[in-house]
This record gives sequence, structure tokens and C-alpha cells, in this order.
Amino acid sequence: MAAEAGAGAAEAGAAESSAGAARAIRRPRSGSQGQGQPFGQRARQAARKVPKSSGNYQPAILAEFVAAVLLVAATPFAKKDSPGLSPYAGSDMLQLVAITLTYFILALLSGVSPKAARLSAWFGLLILLTVGLVEATRLAQLLNVFGLTSPEQAAKTPGPDPGPGGIVPTPTGQPGPNITGSTGQA
Repeated sequence: MAAEAGAGAAEAGAAESSAGAARAIRRPRSGSQGQGQPFGQRARQAARKVPKSSGNYQPAILAEFVAAVLLVAATPFAKKDSPGLSPYAGSDMLQLVAITLTYFILALLSGVSPKAARLSAWFGLLILLTVGLVEATRLAQLLNVFGLTSPEQAAKTPGPDPGPGGIVPTPTGQPGPNITGSTGQA
């Protein structure tokens, strides 16, 4: 019986203390930060005081980098007959390294200031567009989309064939004019 009476008294004491705590939460104290304002109004005022974010452009630069690398890395797989085990040529690897370094520098610059971050993101988008257009023309040549070239011609890197002595002929077949001033004779 005594144990039951003690448990009942403990329950009554706990109920009184929780009721007192509930009253204290509902009623703001005088001189506190709330100054009698409802809680929602205080939260709105605090939200107004928080400065707006100037924008974090690093995720955008990272997304541009990933897209550019995927474009460059996926294009060599369109070659039908690539010699060797890897479809990548040295120029593909150099292009991937150049893209990586460029976007790394852009990511570093984006941490300097909000204006530099915005300019870095826009410059990264310009690079991505350039890479995309170059890879699109390369794919169009490799896949012979417009039927203008043979697959053998598309696989070769375009460029004029230098004649004897490394002189590239003009469309007429004659060597170009000498703009260096030398006679070409020893």
C-alpha cells in the first residue's frame, strides 16, 4: 500500500511540473527577446535578417566538367576500326588533360568572389559548348552522317599533304609566295 501511495504522489508531482513547464513555454517572460510577439513572427524577422546567398557556382562548374569529359571520352568509341586495344589517340588524352586543368582553374577562381564565380561558370559553359560542337562534327565525320566523306577519309586527321621539303602546295599546285624574304637557295 505504501508503495502505491508513493507512486501516486510521484505521478502527481510529475504532472504538476509538466503543466508548469507548459505554461512557461506559452508565456514569454518580460524582457526576453520575444517581447510578447508570437513565435512565428519572431521566426520571420530572424529569416529576414539572414543575408541572401550570393550563389555557389562550383556545382555548375563541376557538372560542366563532367559533361565535357564524357563527351570527349565517349567520342573515340564511334570509330569502327581502331588499331590496338584502346580507341583513344594521344590527342584525345591531351584534350582530356587540358579540359581537366581548365575546369580546375575555373573551380579555383569561383572561390574568389561571387562575380568571379559567375564569370567562371559562364566561361565553363562556353568551353562546354565548344567541346560539344567539336565532338559533334567529329562524330558526324566518323559516322558519315551527311554522306560527304568515306570512312577512311574521316578516320584520318584532316590536313594538307606536305610536298617535297615540307612545302604545302596551294590549290593551284604551286608553292605559296615566299613571305619570309629568303630566296630558298643556299
